[in-house]
Amino acid sequence: MPIKKIKLKLHSFENHLASYPTPTSKALGANLLFAFYNALPRARKTAWWIIKIMLPLSLAVGVLHYYHLLDGLTAFVSPLFEKIGLSGNASIAFISSIFVSCYAPIAIISSLNLDLREIIILGAMCVISHNMIFECAVQKKTGSNPLIIFIVRLFFSFAAAVLLNYLLPAKEAFGQAYFTEIYTEPTSFGAFLLNWGTKNGLLVLKIIGIILGLMFLQNLLKRYRVIDFLSNALAPAMQFMGMSPNTSFLWIVAQTLGLAYGSGVLIEEINKGEITQSEATRLNYHLALNHSQLEDPMLFVAIGAPFFWVSLPRFIFAFVLVWLIVLFEKISQKRKNNLTPYQTKTTNTILT
Repeated sequence: MPIKKIKLKLHSFENHLASYPTPTSKALGANLLFAFYNALPRARKTAWWIIKIMLPLSLAVGVLHYYHLLDGLTAFVSPLFEKIGLSGNASIAFISSIFVSCYAPIAIISSLNLDLREIIILGAMCVISHNMIFECAVQKKTGSNPLIIFIVRLFFSFAAAVLLNYLLPAKEAFGQAYFTEIYTEPTSFGAFLLNWGTKNGLLVLKIIGIILGLMFLQNLLKRYRVIDFLSNALAPAMQFMGMSPNTSFLWIVAQTLGLAYGSGVLIEEINKGEITQSEATRLNYHLALNHSQLEDPMLFVAIGAPFFWVSLPRFIFAFVLVWLIVLFEKISQKRKNNLTPYQTKTTNTILT
């Protein structure tokens, strides 16, 4: 069947789902159907947007690793890494994390001779700066400047390394790292492609399932006003971190599932105007440094790094950054009356 006909049938099916009437009662069965029918077209659109960015990027990085084309770059940055308590080899893992998820540096670390102190420092850097190309694209869709987000994350990842290099005792005080899986180089390019295709095929199914499940859950929680309850319950914590209670649900999604899997909900909520641009900006900059507090740090815990040391720096920096943004907004607001219209527009768009 031609692709054009498939697309037409898919759009027709999605329009049929979108026309499903909103239930007039709180009956669970009717609301479950409505939540699913409403989520399916949006999940398909968001999942496709994620997959068409993620897969080519993942393949490109995999090919670069297979042919050792990043070796020259790692040799160039090695002196910098040695100043923050890391060996030159650690730069390979960090550079990889910029392009893909934390699974890549974990695989590379398992093939390097790093002590536990180095793994803690490297882990703190990677949980801040992982998968930045894709996640900056997500945050562009949610209203923030991707270049500024990229620079901020890169800066604070090195700030975390400097902080930990100062605070942590000498490496002799640490035990050895341990690995649940030893990384092995593919024996041929065909083996590499087969391994990449298998892993990413499963990842695509995982992405579709998680996004559909998230949007289904979001519809259901909205229908039964659970999101309002969560916003009220988390209001003190959100205000303490400098953010609006209106962003509570989005914050929970990003902390539990990360920006990649949670991007569908984040993008939709912001595009629908459920939160203001100021609220979105504060949330975006917090999440740029501090998200996926379950999966990402636990990958480094699995090879011996303490959860506390891997996670603490990014929470501290996210807290400080958001309050600096709040201060900047207040100062900008006070200056507005004395600025020309062009200057006012420029000031308002610096962080977005």
